[in-house]
Amino acid sequence: MNTSGLTARFVRSPKGTLLLAFLPLLLLGVAATGGGAALMHVLVAVAGACLGDLLPGWAARRPLRGSTSPLLSGLIVAFVLGVETPPSVTLAVAVLATASKYVLRTGRGHVFNPAALALALAVPIWGAAESWWGALPDLPWPFLLVLVILGAIVVDRVAKWPMVLVFLGVYFGLFTAVGLTEPARVAEMFRPPFVQAALFLAFFMLTDPPTSPGREGDQLWLGALAAAVSCAAQLAGAGQTYLLLGLLAANAALALQRLAQDAAFRSSRPAASSAERGDLRAVGAQDRAGDERGAVRGQEGDHPSDLARLAEAAPGELLGSGAELIFGRVAPLAGRVDPARVDEVDPDAVGGQLVRGREH
Repeated sequence: MNTSGLTARFVRSPKGTLLLAFLPLLLLGVAATGGGAALMHVLVAVAGACLGDLLPGWAARRPLRGSTSPLLSGLIVAFVLGVETPPSVTLAVAVLATASKYVLRTGRGHVFNPAALALALAVPIWGAAESWWGALPDLPWPFLLVLVILGAIVVDRVAKWPMVLVFLGVYFGLFTAVGLTEPARVAEMFRPPFVQAALFLAFFMLTDPPTSPGREGDQLWLGALAAAVSCAAQLAGAGQTYLLLGLLAANAALALQRLAQDAAFRSSRPAASSAERGDLRAVGAQDRAGDERGAVRGQEGDHPSDLARLAEAAPGELLGSGAELIFGRVAPLAGRVDPARVDEVDPDAVGGQLVRGREH
């Protein structure tokens, strides 16, 4: 495929969409915060995130591979940490963000949003200040529309509207309810930079594909959980990490749910082959997009695969069998795999396709 085709595919991918959304925020935020210092702050964060991604691979002697994930994590770290943060602290937080993906993980992938985990730890460890300047809180209110429009584009691309809307509804609803009896306690939650911080987290961090659910029902309850924990943490005096704590609670709940689902599946199929167990572990893991193809063309126990049945079909049945294979199995799986292939595979949606494929 030519370069223009690859570029178009990347732009349409969730990572590409997020990166393009971050560019206007970067330009406007840098202009609002003073230029040179902000740019240096961003460069240090991105460099640290890339370093944190390379070191585990180097230690494990894995071949280097290009990825935009460190770039995005570094930008989020830079956008949240105050521009005045010492470069050494910015570098350390960014390294911790991407390196944590290789430590806190399950067979489905990393457990926590990398940037959120590192930023939450940055406050008690390094005493870092978090201003969320990348959400444009220092600009007049009309610029809030820029944040909302860019966020809506990203949310629509990753299909996380239920989670985002429930999070924002519960979040502002709970603070409104508290404000009816104690308005002074929560008044600042409806002012900059707190409004912008909540929107930024909802649009760009809560919707991180590897650490957010694909099923609508799961999006609803996990979005509500993230909002409730965020509000409770703020009211309990958690300080500037209250939003991050809510997000991490939702990440942990999703990881536990996936582990329980995996355990239930394994217990329900005690005679499953090692290949079948490997399929389930591979869903959502890095650099394993080929597993989806294997689920279509492989054999399940003693039953021939769909492709084998197609090869054995009589001439009169060939068209019908081929259509069933393409529209029933291949198309749903292919629709879940993005060009970037790694962090954008929806573990829940693809996992459901694999499990249902075994039952036919």
